Amino acid sequence: MSRGSIETGAVIQVKNVSGETIPAFGIARITTLSATSPLGQPVLSVNKPDGSDSLYVVVIGTSLINNAVGTAVRLLDATTVLCDEAVAINPPDEVGPVSGSWKAGPDGAGLIVLSGKGKSGTRAVIGNAATTTAAGGGGAGGCPCTCIADGSAIVNGMETASTWSIAMNAETFEGEFGDILFPAGTYDISLNTAGTAWTQDIGNLLTATYLDGSSATADTTMDGTLTMTWGAYGPVVTLCVDGAVPDPEA
Repeated sequence: MSRGSIETGAVIQVKNVSGETIPAFGIARITTLSATSPLGQPVLSVNKPDGSDSLYVVVIGTSLINNAVGTAVRLLDATTVLCDEAVAINPPDEVGPVSGSWKAGPDGAGLIVLSGKGKSGTRAVIGNAATTTAAGGGGAGGCPCTCIADGSAIVNGMETASTWSIAMNAETFEGEFGDILFPAGTYDISLNTAGTAWTQDIGNLLTATYLDGSSATADTTMDGTLTMTWGAYGPVVTLCVDGAVPDPEA
């Protein structure tokens, strides 16, 4: 039985070229490719938000001095962000990049505030996939997850929704005798009884084809699950598919 899986929510390396120190959990604007790490991973140059229509990241862990290399996550993968004083206390206010500031503000967009002010002015947030451009500058590409307000739940001490909607691309899982196909669409996932992950069984949505293009769905035993969990630096969406197209000559 073959298995395939797809995940989103990776940590990326960034180099501060702003001439200032980026505070921990501050928002930065991607400018250019700075270098490639010894492991082949890109190191992206970042600067202060300037109101341009750019891609934005949130620096994680510690502050990042000028010309130093650190780690960040894409705007929509962030779960903690530094906010300015203008952000209201109560969620679900939307905030995002603001020109001339490392802090998220109410004039920006792309992040939904989930908690009041925490340590050093940070707040718990979740990406708003419905927001494609952040006011004051910023593409909001990242986790394809949108909260549905149909109830509440507590996960890892944070209040959140019990159901989410995830926009997924079509995926093909190739095999020796044919392919298993997952269709593009928007999928509602619900918190499991353990309160540890949001899932949906997608086995009945899968189809299969032989190498010649003919249907193999009726001949193929297959199952799959769409899952979202909270990783160390944000939501991680995983599509797992089990199955294998059989030998048509068997």
